[in-house]
Amino acid sequence: MTKAPHHLLSATNLAIGYRQKALASDLTLSIRAGELVCLLGPNGAGKSTLMRSLAGLQPMLQGELMIAGEKAPHSAAFLSRQLAVVLSEFDGVGGLTVKELVEMGRAPYSSWAGRLGKRDHEIVSEAMAATEVGAFSHRKVGTLSDGERQRVMIARAMAQQTPLIMLDEPTSHLDIAHRVHTMRLLHRLTREHQKGILLSSHDLDLALQGADQLWILSEKGQMTIGAPEDLVLSDQLAQAYGTGGEGYDWKHGGLRLLAGGDRPMVLQGPEELLIWARRALAKIGWREGSLAESHDSLTAHGPAHWELKLQGQIHTAESLEEVLGIVRLAV
Repeated sequence: MTKAPHHLLSATNLAIGYRQKALASDLTLSIRAGELVCLLGPNGAGKSTLMRSLAGLQPMLQGELMIAGEKAPHSAAFLSRQLAVVLSEFDGVGGLTVKELVEMGRAPYSSWAGRLGKRDHEIVSEAMAATEVGAFSHRKVGTLSDGERQRVMIARAMAQQTPLIMLDEPTSHLDIAHRVHTMRLLHRLTREHQKGILLSSHDLDLALQGADQLWILSEKGQMTIGAPEDLVLSDQLAQAYGTGGEGYDWKHGGLRLLAGGDRPMVLQGPEELLIWARRALAKIGWREGSLAESHDSLTAHGPAHWELKLQGQIHTAESLEEVLGIVRLAV
C-alpha cells in the first residue's frame, strides 16, 4: 500500500490580516509533499497577506501554524531550511549573474564567510539543470526576459533545498508561452522532487489544469478548498467566484466571452473542431441546438472542410470564416 504524503505545513483556526482588520479567519489549511496548491481570489481578498503569514514574514492574528512538525513562531534559521519564498519583484539582483543569484539559495548552509563547498556547487548545477537556466548561467539577471528571470528565481529556491516553496503570482507578468512553461515546471518539481508548492495566481485556466488543490479566498474572507475537478463538478467553484466567474464556462473548463444568441444550429463532427465552431457562431448570434430545435446544421469533416445546411440549402466551405460569411448573407 502506498503511504499518503505527509503534511509539510498545516494551519488550524488561522486568522490573518492587520491589527486594525482581519481579512480572513477560521482557516484550516495544509500542504503535502508532492502537491501543487494554487491560491486564487480577487485583488484585495488577502492572498499576499495569507502567503506572508504562512511564510513567517508577518505575524498571524491567531491560530496554530505547523511547519515540518514544529509549531510557530519559527526562527529565521529554521524557516530558511524549510521554506523558500519566490516574490514577483527582482529589485537589487539585476547586476548579478544567473549563477551568482542561484548560489544565494545555498546561504542557509554556507560557512560564516559565505564560501560554497563542492556539494553546494553540485546542488546549484542540479537546480539550474532542473529549471533549464544553465545555458545562460553567466548572463546578468538584468538582461533576461521576465520568463527567464522567473525560472532563475525558482532555481534559487530549488538550490535552497527546502521541502516547501511559495511563489507570489509567478506568472503575472509573463506571456502565455512563459506562463504555461512556468506551470509545467512547477508541476514537474512537485512530482520529481516531491516539493510542496503553494502559488498565488489569477490564471484560473492554468490553475484548473495544473493544481492538485485550489484554495479560493473570497472578498469576505471565506476559503473554499478542494481538488479543481471536484469543485467544478459540485458547483462550488462557480459559487466561490460568484459574479466574477460569470464569463467562465464551468462545464467545458474555459473562459467564455460570448454566450451565443437565440438562433440554434445543430453541430456535428469531432469535438476538437466543434469547440471552435461554437465560438465562431457565438460571434454572430448563434448557439448550438438540438435536432428538435433546428433544421439548420453545420458538420465538421476537417479544419478545411465544413458542410453547412441552412434554410434547406447545402453549402460547403473551406474555413469557419467562410461559414460565417454564408450565414450572414443568408439571414
